[in-house]
Amino acid sequence: MVVFSPCADLTLAGGSIRSKEGADPIFTEADVRAYADLYVGAGDRAAPSPTSRVQVQL
Repeated sequence: MVVFSPCADLTLAGGSIRSKEGADPIFTEADVRAYADLYVGAGDRAAPSPTSRVQVQL
């Protein structure tokens, strides 16, 4: 699996979603919010049901 701009905070409560605006030309805050809505549905964004585990190496 390859992920682009993985979102680990589906609540979008972290400041980086706003402070890094423009750093990622593909995913805007509105895009990430829409994708989070699709992923979580009517569930709780703070406790979504994970379907994949993503390991990040820097």
